[in-house]
Amino acid sequence: MEILFTVAYVFLIWLIHFRFKWLRFNLWVGVFYCFLYGAAILLDVVVLGQLTPYSSEAATEAVVLQLQPNWSGYIKEVHVKANELVKKGDPILTMDTQKWEDRLNQHKAELVIALRRYEDALKLTPSGAMREEDLVFRKAQVDKIQAEVDTAEYNLKHATTYAPCNGYIPILFIKSGMYIGILNKNALPFICTDQLWIVAELKQQSVQYVRPGDFVEIAMEMYPGKILYGKVVDMVWAQGNIQFFASSKMPSIEAFQPSNKFFVKIELLEGTKQQIHFGASAKLVIYPSAALDICVAIRRVEIRCDTLLHYIYNPFS
Repeated sequence: MEILFTVAYVFLIWLIHFRFKWLRFNLWVGVFYCFLYGAAILLDVVVLGQLTPYSSEAATEAVVLQLQPNWSGYIKEVHVKANELVKKGDPILTMDTQKWEDRLNQHKAELVIALRRYEDALKLTPSGAMREEDLVFRKAQVDKIQAEVDTAEYNLKHATTYAPCNGYIPILFIKSGMYIGILNKNALPFICTDQLWIVAELKQQSVQYVRPGDFVEIAMEMYPGKILYGKVVDMVWAQGNIQFFASSKMPSIEAFQPSNKFFVKIELLEGTKQQIHFGASAKLVIYPSAALDICVAIRRVEIRCDTLLHYIYNPFS
């Protein structure tokens, strides 16, 4: 934006003094133009940065869940495709249940025998024909096998993994017949689309007037020439760069890295037609209630110039 402003400023001077020659150019006129240019830059740095915060580092965020089955095993069927929107409760994948069916049948047979032996112990213990320790041991065996039966029945009922909310899986690395372990937590990254928001980076000098509810104009790189509208939801009043962790070592300078930036959370206003996607980058400007009208007008022009610049595709960036 600064480059466009400089080019337009120089072009206007050229039109006035050299192309149409409406005014005569001399040293004092040049000094005046330099002073005016410096004042404009100072206005942008001091006044605009304080009253109408601008961020060129913003991106769309969402809740990302790591889905996984209840047990390790082979996948019987995958019900979704990559980037396919699914609703809450829709099936994602179904595990092959043959091993749990076999275990259930085996444990049920074992449970029948264990219960019979326990019932025999209940009859023989009062007469002294069997020790009480054997009764306790057989009862423990019954409880253990019953727990294994319950586990098998539970896993059979939960063989299918369902969508916890509306969303999609961006990349699928699984297919039917593939073995998947419960420790492979990155196999199914699920992006929730119930609520998407934009997180923007602001310098600390720019956040003193920002409040929840402030109006925001957003220029998404994926939508050149369009302005999206939102509002400030909250500020993230914390910085992880200065957080110390429990350690037997003494803190060092490398572990202490203060930052002059905070993050602001923004959501789009209702009625926005454009669909935003997780990770989409943007530039935005916030209009606090304390903003001056002249600052608002300048920022409106600036953000619209930025969204027009998004039409320019740079293959080398």
